[in-house]
Amino acid sequence: MIEDQNVASVQDLSAVNRKRPSETYHGPENQPPSKKGQFNKDVYNCTSMKTLEEKVEEIRRELSNKELALITLKAKVQSLDSLLDLTKEDLQSERISKERLSNEVEVLKLELASSGQRIFKLTEDVMIQKSNFESLISEISFQKETNEQQSEKAKLFQLELEFVRQDRADKELQIKMLEENLVKLSGFQTEAQECMVDLKNTKSALEEVKEESVKKTIKIESLQRQLSDLDQELHQAQAKAVRQDTTHFHKIIESMQKECEQIATLSSKKTQQNEELKQQIELLNNAKADLQNECTELKQNEATIQTSLEEKSDLFQQLKAKLEETECKLNIAVQASVQDKENHSELQKQMKNHKSKIKAKDLEISKCQTNITRLEEQLKERESLITDLQNNLKGVEEKFQESERCVGNFEARETKLRAEVQEIQDDLTVINDMLSKKTGELENKLLEIVQLKKDLSDNSSKSQILADELQRKDEEYSDLKEKYMDAKKQIQQVEKEISTKREEEKCVRHKLQELERMKNQMAQDLEAKERIIQQFKRACSSETDLQKKVALLTITLEQKNATLIKLEKDLEEYGTTNSVKEQQFTEAKEGQKLNKDSSHYPNQKPDIVLTDKTEESVHFQQTTSKELQEKERMIRDLKIVLSEQEQTQTEQDEVLEKKQKEIEQLNTELEKQRLRINDLTEKCNKIEHHHLTQNKNEEYSREVESFQNEIEVLKNI
Repeated sequence: MIEDQNVASVQDLSAVNRKRPSETYHGPENQPPSKKGQFNKDVYNCTSMKTLEEKVEEIRRELSNKELALITLKAKVQSLDSLLDLTKEDLQSERISKERLSNEVEVLKLELASSGQRIFKLTEDVMIQKSNFESLISEISFQKETNEQQSEKAKLFQLELEFVRQDRADKELQIKMLEENLVKLSGFQTEAQECMVDLKNTKSALEEVKEESVKKTIKIESLQRQLSDLDQELHQAQAKAVRQDTTHFHKIIESMQKECEQIATLSSKKTQQNEELKQQIELLNNAKADLQNECTELKQNEATIQTSLEEKSDLFQQLKAKLEETECKLNIAVQASVQDKENHSELQKQMKNHKSKIKAKDLEISKCQTNITRLEEQLKERESLITDLQNNLKGVEEKFQESERCVGNFEARETKLRAEVQEIQDDLTVINDMLSKKTGELENKLLEIVQLKKDLSDNSSKSQILADELQRKDEEYSDLKEKYMDAKKQIQQVEKEISTKREEEKCVRHKLQELERMKNQMAQDLEAKERIIQQFKRACSSETDLQKKVALLTITLEQKNATLIKLEKDLEEYGTTNSVKEQQFTEAKEGQKLNKDSSHYPNQKPDIVLTDKTEESVHFQQTTSKELQEKERMIRDLKIVLSEQEQTQTEQDEVLEKKQKEIEQLNTELEKQRLRINDLTEKCNKIEHHHLTQNKNEEYSREVESFQNEIEVLKNI
């Protein structure tokens, strides 16, 4: 867009540099005196226009080249980031391996401690065996054959000791090799220090680059001030034009202001590019700092490796000391008897185990050496990365110099534009007549543009309406979700209440079963006592005896009634279910039977209390059954309501999905319409540009014809 505006400004300048039309000619009297070199000036203006167009094309090419260079720089920065990530992953893997090695070393230390304890126990056993052996020597001093056998065994032990000494020599050679490796590591440390010195030098170079960038920003600010001065001069020129009552001159001044603003935007873009370059430099500095941190971490890792090697060497020396102790013990055990063979065999096994452990540690040392070589390779790779970063910095500095050159070119162009502004002020009278013809065409095109803008505003309002509908639907959906969650919570609470009530029912039924058992026992006791009463009636003929026995039976019946009353109270406490009420009916029936039985006895009173309690129990049972039925109905209604809510929610979800799909389709259609509108606006701009160029060409041809006519008139004069 900036390049198109530059081209348009150049074409406007070409139109301005033309001479007066033929309409201003009113005869030789009103004409000013003839000037020499007018035709040559027009030709020179045409050539200057061509050169300006060529320069504009060169500027475009330079901008495209700079954009390509920026893209390549971004790609390089991304590749560097990927390399840094890879190095970080490698360092993490190395840390994990080192932690594993440290864990294994700790396990070996524990094993060595346990082996030391075992050796201590074995030494104690050896001392005990020595005492036994001394007693045996006093007893077997006369047995020469045994002594000869022991001498042969001693020779064998000596051979084994020689083998052990050879192993010691091999281990000492390995220790020397490790010391040489430590010397090499110290050399690597010196190299790492040199790398740090190089990094410091690069830092100083980067600081110099920053200072240069600050100086360049100061230059750019001075250029911006010059542009502000130019704006002030243009405002002064506008004031002069107002005094001369030239309305069209304002438009031309505004176009020139736009061009100056474009130059200012270009300068601001250059400043932005400079800031981006500064940011890239800062990123490179950060990358260097990260590399420095990684170098320090590598040094720390080398120090840890050295400490681990020293610890391993200490362990090796401890093992040496233990081996020497075992050799001394073996020299002492040469004089032992046949019974000491088993102990020596165990010691030999332990020696073999120690040898295997020493070999394992040697392997670990070799692994550490390989890790050190890998770290050296990584250091070399980081050095190569640092060199690449330095090369990138040089490229950035070169681009910065190119941007400064472009700023100088813009300053030269500003001087040229000032000269052209002065020429334009001389030719304002010619342009006023030409602009009056073009205003009509521009007004028609402006009307078309206004209609297109109205269409755009309508489409934007529709999109806003759709967005509001989406928000409303989202809110409704959230409300439905909240209602659904509340309903679920209510269902869970109802289910919990049902479960608690079921547990209570189970407890009550268990208690009722126990009460029924008690009642059955009481009924059996009553039947047995009634049988006893009948037997007494048959056996006893006198009424006095019967009365006494009846009194005793009444006392027992009252006791039984008291127990029944207690049972009924317990039933009233736990009377919440239908099973409890049925048992109360059975109790009432049993009470009626007792009343009937008591009617056979004239001296016994009827139990009126039982009938009253049966009526109360019936009423209580009816009320509880009604309450249970109502609760069951409520639970069913809740389940139905919840199922309906779930169905409605699924339906609403489907409706929402459909509406979302419709909204997406509408959004795609809106985007298509916007693209069409953009295409139409571009076409309109192209058409306007084409009409302007055609009109300018026609005006130029007219001016040439008028100029030729003036030359002919002058010749005739």
